[in-house]
Amino acid sequence: MKKLILFDIDGTLVARHEGHNEAFAVAFKEVHGINASIHMVDYHGKTDQQIIRDVLKVCGISQDAIDAKMDQFMQVMCDYYVTVGPSLTTELFDDVTKTLDALDGDDYLLGLVTGNLEPIAHTKLGRADIDKYFKLGGFGNEALDRSQ
Repeated sequence: MKKLILFDIDGTLVARHEGHNEAFAVAFKEVHGINASIHMVDYHGKTDQQIIRDVLKVCGISQDAIDAKMDQFMQVMCDYYVTVGPSLTTELFDDVTKTLDALDGDDYLLGLVTGNLEPIAHTKLGRADIDKYFKLGGFGNEALDRSQ
């Protein structure tokens, strides 16, 4: 029986990657017509959906307006990120590829548990040439709270 090993992305596999924060800013402007940044809230450890909600609440957007446009917001983020992703730089932590190579085989099944929206996660990891290792995952578009 294979053992399942789950990885987060940001701060675990990826040390730095450009564009994700920009995707939020583009969607805040395009969907809600506001200039906003994820730096307006404590975003660490949260799903992208929760970060979106927290920032929009700080900006005075009603819960009904947030809910009504959430799918559109996430789509705008993903479209932007996937479009610019291939030209961005991804910096992995030392020995990530070596570790994934060692775990890639018949004994382990590698997966992701991340707050990133799924298309953003795959684009980010694809840019670093490590997406191929992960066969399943839980992503920030699937639930508001990471524990779900």
